[in-house]
Amino acid sequence: MIKLALLAISLLFFQTLSAEIAHTSFDWVDYGNTPLYMVMELPDGKYVSLMGKTSRVFTLNGSDIDFEQTVHSDESYHSVRQGADNTFYAISLYGTLDVYKYEPTQGLSLLSSLELRSPGADLSLASVSLCFEAASGTIIYESWEAAFGGNEWCSRNMIDVRNPSQPVLLERTQIELDQRYSGFFFIDGLYIYIGGDGTVYSSEAPTANPAYVASVSQDQVNIHFSKLIDGSIYYIYSNAQAEYYLARLDSIDAASVNVSTLHSTNIRRNFDLMIDGAGMACVYGENASGVWQIERYISSASNVWQPHDVASFDNEMYQLFDTADGYFAPGFYKSMLLGSNLNPLAIINESSGYLLYTMVKGRYLVLSEYTTYTAGSVGFRIFDLDAEEFLDFRFTGNLEKNYSVHDVDKLVFISQNIEVVEFGDNGISNVWTMPRPAGIIGGAVYGDILALCGYIDEEWRIYLYSISGSGLVFQSQNVLPHICASLDFYAPKHIRADRYTDDGKIMYFYRIEADYSLSFISEITSSGTHSLIVDDRMVQANDGGAVIDISNPNQPTAVQQLSLPTYGGWGGSSDGQGNIIIRDFYHSFVLDSDLQVLGYLLGINTCFYQPGKFLNPGPTGVVKAEIHGLGSPNADIEAYHGAFKIYAYPNPFKVFTNIKVNLDKVENASITIYNIKGQKVKNIALDDGKTGEQFTCWDGRDADNRQCSSGIYLLNLMVNGRKVSSKKVTLVR
Repeated sequence: MIKLALLAISLLFFQTLSAEIAHTSFDWVDYGNTPLYMVMELPDGKYVSLMGKTSRVFTLNGSDIDFEQTVHSDESYHSVRQGADNTFYAISLYGTLDVYKYEPTQGLSLLSSLELRSPGADLSLASVSLCFEAASGTIIYESWEAAFGGNEWCSRNMIDVRNPSQPVLLERTQIELDQRYSGFFFIDGLYIYIGGDGTVYSSEAPTANPAYVASVSQDQVNIHFSKLIDGSIYYIYSNAQAEYYLARLDSIDAASVNVSTLHSTNIRRNFDLMIDGAGMACVYGENASGVWQIERYISSASNVWQPHDVASFDNEMYQLFDTADGYFAPGFYKSMLLGSNLNPLAIINESSGYLLYTMVKGRYLVLSEYTTYTAGSVGFRIFDLDAEEFLDFRFTGNLEKNYSVHDVDKLVFISQNIEVVEFGDNGISNVWTMPRPAGIIGGAVYGDILALCGYIDEEWRIYLYSISGSGLVFQSQNVLPHICASLDFYAPKHIRADRYTDDGKIMYFYRIEADYSLSFISEITSSGTHSLIVDDRMVQANDGGAVIDISNPNQPTAVQQLSLPTYGGWGGSSDGQGNIIIRDFYHSFVLDSDLQVLGYLLGINTCFYQPGKFLNPGPTGVVKAEIHGLGSPNADIEAYHGAFKIYAYPNPFKVFTNIKVNLDKVENASITIYNIKGQKVKNIALDDGKTGEQFTCWDGRDADNRQCSSGIYLLNLMVNGRKVSSKKVTLVR
């Protein structure tokens, strides 16, 4: 899982937005698996699992799960809280608040969205905390954010969701990371804020700056989790000796707090807490040894909770629900029914989440399975994107893939055996297998040659094999004068052997001769890691990575360095027309054929699969999306509905919002403003015939000069009567 901040606003804001690519999702392909994550109980006895890209409504039917509805979105959620009237508030990894509504007769639907990324921040790295207080209809969302160039900060956002269809950002405050809240509650007429450092605050109304009350204890240096249960705040804290305890705040007023330490607990992280129907406290999560377990306590007359029992499990259980016969324990990999004494009754759901590892022929997705991770090996499956089904192929081991070759049709898998798999137009066409030679650590395949590298007899060597109807035939072994941590082909019969150093890597280039001997060509040092081929260039997918001219494979030459503010290179892909996507830890850059940054896409595993079309894969399926206009010099990237763009700042706004549009020369252009109900509010005419940037503003008034109420409005950019782009803004009165 990925672990994933207020700056002064200037023209940089528009520059940042102009670099961001909006895209139109036009298809979703489901892998068909059913992991459960961030599960909440519905009042009609059903459950909802809000994962984001694939959210599901389901019921328990004995020892089976019946999935009744699936809802897809482009977002992946980090935190979810349940509100009143069957509403759910989900924060995505990139700082978007999505509000869902469940109706027993209509199911789950998306009510509204609100972008919470701070102005000037390029992405929200992670949700630090998300607290929701139902009585006030207020969300406190704290995020760790960053801007390109290395600036990082933590922001606290207070959002009014009394009208879930129109959430409003009330206030944003910059805070230190250790000032975040672990909980936000309403008790006895006071709003109570529980700081992660053990500090308790209060206020009579929700505010970003509550008053200090007290610290729960000087020994309680870290509060990791807090929850309101039956009018009392329970929490887990650790002291300076890293000892963990279960405690309860018994009473709170504007000047003091009283704390009861209930018992020590072995749970160290990923914990939650519930009080079941028998009055037992159930604490569950992962202990210091990495074992998932449930600890149960029962209260005593002395107000010190006594241990009752403990049960350990071999799978992650993110949550626990009390049922008539015991417990329902949903988990990402495995969901279980437990008896009243915590004994497993049934495994009711086993699933796999997937990461996109690589892609073959723009069609076959090679996916690694979460559930088969073991020491030094990964489970792989292959999904046919055209047929929308898995191929009859499974492999547990290591996949050695060619980042370099765009149209690769073979992959080599390495475990106890070496398997070379060839892909055709109808799935896997050939598989060649042989025992793995001793000492082999990696390999690559291209055309009819397999190359394997390793440390054999205290020497670094490369073994070469020919591939034919006769199988994998050994041809030569070549001793290297250097370390070879990995290798890859960069042209037919030309390989690159890589040695990693503290400053990057050294690439050694070799030519494979007719007798399968290796001839050394040259070496190039680069800070880059993963490589990909774009036309006649090899691009190292890192900031400062070398761009190497390989038009003459016998004379590779570093011609420039790639300048990207990346957070670690994760490779990339080319669409075969010179355009590339380079992935880093948080998002993906899109570059044109001149290696100029066109913008970025939110999603760490995005990749091209056809010219101008890319995939945004998640653990349960993949979004197919499209970028228009790529492949031509200086082409703009099309926004949601056309090759025109519209931006607005500030957003949210109180008095007015500045509007900027980019237009080609048109004869009839305007901005039409609608409210969330779809009612037309106002029309703002633009200059006819003007090319490029235009600026205007909206003062929050309608066509009759009346002030509009707080809420979400759509700025639709209209050209010749057709909507070509849209921007959502929030007016706050």
